[in-house]
Amino acid sequence: MYATVILNTKQAGIGNGLTYRVQDPVGIGTLVKVPLRKRLIEGIVVDLLDEKPEGNYDLKEIAEVVSETPLLSSSQIAIAKWMAEYYVCPLRQT
Repeated sequence: MYATVILNTKQAGIGNGLTYRVQDPVGIGTLVKVPLRKRLIEGIVVDLLDEKPEGNYDLKEIAEVVSETPLLSSSQIAIAKWMAEYYVCPLRQT
């Protein structure tokens, strides 16, 4: 399983999240820590995928599940995705 994670960082180009491999069960809206370069960054899982997205690249694993209880509901994430599409902005800015 794979997860799209919106990261708590202001680095350009990753505003719509990065994909990570999932070992431990996580849910949408869950707070996790993931590797980004040489640091662990907090982020929120916004999507779960059964198959690896297209492309020839290696995926890193989610390092830690910080909170078992989701911080955002599926409805809140759906609204954020709609806002990002409607206002043509990265998901992280919504």
